[in-house]
Amino acid sequence: MSYNLNVIDATPENFKRFGFLLEKPEREPDGGDDTFNWWRDVINYQLPDNVFYGFLECFPQDKKTVSKFERHLNTSETLVVLEGDVILALVEADNEKEEPDLDKLSAVRVKQGTVAVLGKGVWHFAPIPVDKVSRVMVIFEKDTDKNDLYLVDLKEQKGIEYEIV
Repeated sequence: MSYNLNVIDATPENFKRFGFLLEKPEREPDGGDDTFNWWRDVINYQLPDNVFYGFLECFPQDKKTVSKFERHLNTSETLVVLEGDVILALVEADNEKEEPDLDKLSAVRVKQGTVAVLGKGVWHFAPIPVDKVSRVMVIFEKDTDKNDLYLVDLKEQKGIEYEIV
């Protein structure tokens, strides 16, 4: 069974239920010169002591579908969108449930140059490129992908997938 899923642009306000976004501040820079601008104290966020940096390369598909979701109950996940806009299929955290609540599924477009921090327990999967190969840095606690990974495949388990429109 296939369902359509509309995309919305990620904003700091509509992303709060999943975590937070870090974008270029709209205020005046705190310093700089004719070669750079500097904004200090943009966000206060504690990273784990044992941080792991990974790299994702995501390839565009003719048909953008999502049926797989993962979550990490003990760590957040930071996605630094380095190249190409991406779509994230996200379901807010509800650690009482063993699978994502599809009534709360959203597809959000995250623009190149944006940092998206997903809170603990937020269901997600690999970013979906909007129109070209995308490259995304992933930051989380070391071995999260081995020790704190809960994966579901709704297409395999229930025959459900969503097409991004």
